[in-house]
Amino acid sequence: MVERYERKRKIMKLGLALLIFCFILHCWPVIELFDRPTPIILGLPPILFWTVLGIIITVICMNILYFLEYVRGGVKEER
Repeated sequence: MVERYERKRKIMKLGLALLIFCFILHCWPVIELFDRPTPIILGLPPILFWTVLGIIITVICMNILYFLEYVRGGVKEER
């Protein structure tokens, strides 16, 4: 029982770290690096490409956390 809660805490810490990382991707100092009109990346200006890439990375991270937490049986709902 104790190890289940420790596993849940580890997953929650990992989730928080990934969310902070994804937030930092869109913060001012990082996004400022891509705020120019050229070069065009996959037909998009760099800032739009960076935003789309950040959204894709966030979705992938959240799916990994979902897999770790629910699919592998890390956390089960108690009623």
